[in-house]
Amino acid sequence: MQKELESKMFLYFLPAYYLYNMLLDVVFTRGSAAGVIINMGVLAMLIYLSLSNPFNKKFWYVFIWFIFNTILILCNSSDVLFSIKWFCLNVMSMLCLPLAFNLISTNKQIILLLKILIVICGLYILNLILANTLDWRNAYGETNSDFTVQGGASIVTGSMPIVIALMMAPIILYLIPTKRNFIILWTLTTVCMFLIFKRTNIASLVIGYLLFFVFYRFCIYKFGLRTKQISRKNKNRIIIGGISLLAVFVLIFGQIIVAQLDVRERDLREGSFQKEGRVVEWELVKNVILNSNDTGIILFGKEPYNTSGNYGYSSARNLHGDFPTILFSTGVVGFVYYWSVQLFIALCILRYAKRRYLTSTQDVLLFSAYVSSSAIWFICSFSATLGYFLVSAIYYMTHGMILRYFWNKHRAQEIIKIRLSYESTDCC
Repeated sequence: MQKELESKMFLYFLPAYYLYNMLLDVVFTRGSAAGVIINMGVLAMLIYLSLSNPFNKKFWYVFIWFIFNTILILCNSSDVLFSIKWFCLNVMSMLCLPLAFNLISTNKQIILLLKILIVICGLYILNLILANTLDWRNAYGETNSDFTVQGGASIVTGSMPIVIALMMAPIILYLIPTKRNFIILWTLTTVCMFLIFKRTNIASLVIGYLLFFVFYRFCIYKFGLRTKQISRKNKNRIIIGGISLLAVFVLIFGQIIVAQLDVRERDLREGSFQKEGRVVEWELVKNVILNSNDTGIILFGKEPYNTSGNYGYSSARNLHGDFPTILFSTGVVGFVYYWSVQLFIALCILRYAKRRYLTSTQDVLLFSAYVSSSAIWFICSFSATLGYFLVSAIYYMTHGMILRYFWNKHRAQEIIKIRLSYESTDCC
């Protein structure tokens, strides 16, 4: 009973926190006391749930990362409070991995998480509607064109988590009976992603879906699994429906897409990639850290998460990508360890998601979702995920869920082996 309550508490905070992000810069001011209290409340809840987590030992590498960064902040930071505030977002998101492993352990809880992701997609649509009808403005909104769609209270924190949530769409269609409303919501959400025209989001969606269906079809074919066959009549309906929707999309939103392309014209020009802020940042950080005469800076970084004005950029700009942020904040040691942790998480899932456990459509869907969401998160890391809690939170939560699902199958197989060995011993 207590675990069920903790599971619901853990899952329901996601839409509540997304709602808070919607109202950021509209009701809540960035850095205000209310925002600090909300973030500290979420952190306290996650720590409270972690204290009773029996699987913490399995995720020792996550807690070593926390300890390592805490020591660096106390020793190297010139603004300890700022560094702690920034790093807490990383702590909050990474705690979602062991917590999801513990608290999302049944199909019922998986379905609840998927339903919550549907709610978040609905909030995203509401965010855009309110942002455009009420003329909300924020630091990320584009105002260069009459046709530019505003991104709500926060275009980055609002839309990037949705990309990972959309990768769960095939699993939602498979597990949740009421499909029609979700298909409409999924279509609207995808359309809005293209209207906002954030390069990272569009690239992530295209690559993510491509990887999903490639891995899905490969596993189905390779392992000889049976799936529901679509009749020729329904295939024709899908093709005609898809072409019709595309035509309507172009007719209604063609002008907006052209306007968005004009806004992004600078990014599409030849040679603009080298001038891109994130590319310049990476080169500056490599020079500051790797070419330093101080061995301590090379190994352990310069200023943990306190990057604005500290790495040689022409203006007081925080680092955006995860690669330069980790290298600048934690040095070569932290950089290698952080990405080793990500690789280790991947190896853990691959260890349990072996051929003998991919025996149903749900198994293959979850494994394909893992592959595609990993690719999306990696692409988003070039833009930045460390400072945007919801992006990493949904990533770690879905991966913790998938890891637990295949761990359960692995454990069930091991129990069967033990029983069979005992039975064979008794017979002898």
